Amino acid sequence: MIKLSILLMILITACNSKNVKLSPTNNLTDSIVKQVESLTVDDFNDMNLRANLGGEWNTEDDSSAGGNSSAIIKLVRGRNKGGGALRLDYVLGPRYEYRFSAFTLTFPEVRDWSGYKGIRFWIRGSGKKMRIELATEPVKDWDFHSYHINKTPAEWTEYFIPFSDFKQGGWGKERVELNLALIYKMYFLASSSIDGEEGFIEIDNMSLEKNHNNR
Repeated sequence: MIKLSILLMILITACNSKNVKLSPTNNLTDSIVKQVESLTVDDFNDMNLRANLGGEWNTEDDSSAGGNSSAIIKLVRGRNKGGGALRLDYVLGPRYEYRFSAFTLTFPEVRDWSGYKGIRFWIRGSGKKMRIELATEPVKDWDFHSYHINKTPAEWTEYFIPFSDFKQGGWGKERVELNLALIYKMYFLASSSIDGEEGFIEIDNMSLEKNHNNR
């Protein structure tokens, strides 16, 4: 009982913290995640491709569909001195009509983000269009819920995107509601009808937020 009490005290302390890094691996930690006001997904300060919240950053492109776009990720200096950020350099090739390049965050098991209102991050880029997609288990036809940024800012800019602003594209076979309890992957995706478009995207300090005004 003493050990259990100590564990509960630790969990309560974590829940009262403003910005806590957790790696949820079961229902207990998922329930704790729901109570934290601001939860770091990744701040990139450890300069590796494993996210603070668990999961791995990687790249995807249209090569699996016969395309020849390219996607390269690397860790670079972040917006804060001494910190890191994640950068995607991409070129969109001509072979595939729906050309794309992306960096992705894939979790080892589904994550429950239903206790949060939205996602906050800092971003800068080369002024091109991009979108963020939330992959959830109910969506079977790749028409994931997404949010579009028409032009990535040249300077570091903070975004807060409510989860209610993520919508399906409408081209899939089935319209489903966004189920935040079944998140298994995130995409930061460059896609264009322009053959040969190239650019970059950098992100930093990504967190889940219960309140738009959290800092």
